[in-house]
Amino acid sequence: MRTTVTDPNGEDGDGLFIAQHARPSTLEPLDFESLSPFHRCLLVIDGTVTQFIEAYTLEPLEVICFHQEWHNLEFDLPWLEAATGDRVIYRKVMLRGGRSERLYGQATSYIAFEHLPKAMQDGILSPNQSLGRMLRQFRVETHRELLWCGRAHVDDLAEPSLHEEGATYVHRTYRMITNGKPIMIISENFPEDA
Repeated sequence: MRTTVTDPNGEDGDGLFIAQHARPSTLEPLDFESLSPFHRCLLVIDGTVTQFIEAYTLEPLEVICFHQEWHNLEFDLPWLEAATGDRVIYRKVMLRGGRSERLYGQATSYIAFEHLPKAMQDGILSPNQSLGRMLRQFRVETHRELLWCGRAHVDDLAEPSLHEEGATYVHRTYRMITNGKPIMIISENFPEDA
């Protein structure tokens, strides 16, 4: 079975989500056909999510960073080519409507600072900047590799207290590569009621 756009839950790694077999056990499989077109697009988009949501909703988004720190890894992150003890930036943000204050998404990122282009290294230390906007600003050529997707619950999120109890989320994890090196792993959660 191929992990294709119409079947994101395939387990052989031979399609769109290349590491679906490594999906955390806390994530449930998705019924791709039952998702809204908005959520199907969010799963597979290969561009900046912030810009896509702004265009779709006709609302400016605020990127609110509620946690960013230097972090020594306590486990290997092979998709980032990082090992236990390596120093990375760990970042948690939410995307909120600039007018409605509606929550459109939440993301956690592990960023390999040393792999970043020099032009981005200073910008990344400014927490309330969208990663996608920085990539555009500094004209960094990237390739996104979709790793896995699933359905998340509040308890699976980086900051459950920000979310409504019992809510479910469409989740995807991908990595960003530039100059042949992975620069970050990003896990995104989008409320299913958005």
